[in-house]
Amino acid sequence: MLYAVSLLSIISCQHILSNSLFTFFLSLQILFYIRFFREGRTRDLLVSVLLLGIMTLIRPTASYWIFILLGMLLFKRPLPGNRRLFRILITAVIFAVICAPWIARNIQRGAGFRLVSNTAKTVRYYFAAAVEAEVTGIPAGKIRTEWKEADIALFESNPGLFPDENAKAGYKREKGLETIRRYPLVFFKLSAIPYVLFPAVDAFYEHIGLSAGGNGTLDVLTRKGHWAAVEHYFDGKTRLLIPVIPWILVLGLTYIACIRGLFICFRERNWGNILSFAFFALYYIVLLGPLTLSRYRLPAMPAIVLMAGLGMTLWKKYPLKIRS
Repeated sequence: MLYAVSLLSIISCQHILSNSLFTFFLSLQILFYIRFFREGRTRDLLVSVLLLGIMTLIRPTASYWIFILLGMLLFKRPLPGNRRLFRILITAVIFAVICAPWIARNIQRGAGFRLVSNTAKTVRYYFAAAVEAEVTGIPAGKIRTEWKEADIALFESNPGLFPDENAKAGYKREKGLETIRRYPLVFFKLSAIPYVLFPAVDAFYEHIGLSAGGNGTLDVLTRKGHWAAVEHYFDGKTRLLIPVIPWILVLGLTYIACIRGLFICFRERNWGNILSFAFFALYYIVLLGPLTLSRYRLPAMPAIVLMAGLGMTLWKKYPLKIRS
């Protein structure tokens, strides 16, 4: 119910986007993951890793999740060592078989041994640009445009140094990491501010054509604060917030119930639920770094609303005690 009435879900279901398609398969993966760790059936594990492979082809951010799954299989009890190793081996093989054809295709196209070259663009033009903007005070959009133009000019004037996509992606990635290494504390500071968890009000109004992105709202947010950013984004028409108040309250309720569910799991020492929440929610949020668009949190929402559902379902069993 919480997922169905979420503003982000309502907006996302209007389009077949990589985020929404990815989240569909992720929800199925969570189902078979839970079934496997509760009942221990190998077929549920096989379906889960099959879905993980499909998800990785949709959005390669899921690729690191295979190491989480293999680590959990390594320590899963009670299983004899040989069965445990067999499951680890078959899981790794299935995942590799799914991803190998696309990697081979990229090698043949000159993109190198990688699933996607777009990650290098994200590191340079978004992560590093956000850090540079925070340090210099220059809008990130302006920095991003200047860097893109400079990189294109560099690649065109040095075809010998940058003969293919692999060389270009390697350059972008290294230049981006160079900026992040120079200001690591700034990067961690920007990554620690969970803008992606904010209500998808901007996406909603852009969806119905009453607003548009790319007008420097993020720069106003970082320099002048939240309310100034709201006024800037809506060009002073802050009354547009009134119709979306119910959705903001629903999201707030979801987060409060999620925190309560985590508290209950912690009090009951249910470490499995806590770890699963971290693997399916925090994993996809942490990987976003300083990205701010609310739609990027969509893959984390299934785990968040599941934990919120737990917090709401057990409301009577564990009533909150309020001291006067």
